[in-house]
Formats: sequence, C-alpha cells, structure tokens
Amino acid sequence: MDLYKPSRFIILGTARTGSNFLRGLLNSHSQITAFGELFRDADKIGWDMPIDEEISKSSNLLSLRKQDPARFLERVFNMFAPLARVIGFKIFYYHAESNNALLQYLQRQTELKVIHLKRQNTLRQPGHFLLIDGPTQRGSRGSHFRCSSNTMNVSRNFNGLPRHQKNLTATFVTIHITR
Repeated sequence: MDLYKPSRFIILGTARTGSNFLRGLLNSHSQITAFGELFRDADKIGWDMPIDEEISKSSNLLSLRKQDPARFLERVFNMFAPLARVIGFKIFYYHAESNNALLQYLQRQTELKVIHLKRQNTLRQPGHFLLIDGPTQRGSRGSHFRCSSNTMNVSRNFNGLPRHQKNLTATFVTIHITR
C-alpha cells in the first residue's frame, strides 16, 4: 500500500500556447516532474526530459502505452512517485480525442488537475502548420527558406480549434490560463 500518492496533472492545449515554457517552469521546482507529450509519437514516448536510458528505450513501456494507456500512465506515475510530490504531462487536444481509452482514463481521474492553456489570439496560431521546404539559396546572412503549407490542413486545424477547446473544456474541470 502506498503511503504517499503524488498529485497528478495534465497540461492540456495545442501547439503555440506556451506549454513548453510552463513545463520548464514547473520542472524547475524540485518536487514537480512535468513530462512532455507522452502520446505524441507512435514509435517512441515523448518524455522530453532526461530519463534513465533503460526507461526511455523500454519497448515494454511503449507496448503498454499502445495497448493500455491507463496502465501505462499508472506505471509512469508509480515509477516516478518517489522522486516528486506532483507528476504530470503535456497532452494536446488531438492526443486526447484520437485515443478514446486515454480520454476515458483521464475522465475517471477525479483527483487529476488540468491546466488548460488557450491562446487568446487564435489567428497567430496556424503559423506552426507551415512547412519549411528547405534552403533555397545561401546568402551572406545565411540560408533562406521557402515556406509552404497545405491550406486544407491549416484550415482544418484552425477551424477545429474552437470545437476541441469546447469539447475538452466540458470534459475536465480546468484551470484556465490564457496567453
């Protein structure tokens, strides 16, 4: 039986809302561990911080995350419980909405704290969907890059943002931080 169970939190939002800055601030406290996007990539766990190599390259953890996100998170929380009084991770809207088992698990966590980051000026947000094609020429001031975007992706992501925010705000009791 655990004598001490650390507080748990998620940083919910989307790109370009200051989530990495907030994680950095939280991680500067000795009793807080704030992981990156644990569910970002299919083929690796997005710890986004120094982790013991045996843990970071564990195929067992990756398999568990794919098969049972709830058990994966419980294992992560339990592994790091001796090191921190507060443990959490960053999750973007599409991580939660595309993984029903993960979303259901998070909804059942009555003690889970949610820091919901929203960008006040959403017109500035779609810029991160631009793709840099690569250097077009080398000049005296360095390389010049040509940017392009798939307008359908930018439009879909931009137009879906209010729906994501509304759906997941209704899902969680949240602490709102507006940037």
